[in-house]
Amino acid sequence: GTIAPNQCFKLGLATSWIGLVTIAYTIYAQSFGQARIEPTTANLIYTAQPIFTAVFAYLVLGESLGTSGYIGGALIGAAVLLVAQSDMTPQK
Repeated sequence: GTIAPNQCFKLGLATSWIGLVTIAYTIYAQSFGQARIEPTTANLIYTAQPIFTAVFAYLVLGESLGTSGYIGGALIGAAVLLVAQSDMTPQK
């Protein structure tokens, strides 16, 4: 098959969006942020990413979680809290 000229333009825009925004900008933003915060804080943020994703999917797309999703979120949340609390404990 062939691609119509107007479809070629849309395909080019979609490819540019994927390359520039969803890949290049996110790598830049991640590097920018990581250079300015503590490594433990950065790790906690990245570990909690699935929770943020589920919340945004619920708010924006109306998605819902099943039982295993809630259990997984609770485990991730508990792990993040444990690490955050141990990071706040004074070292001997």
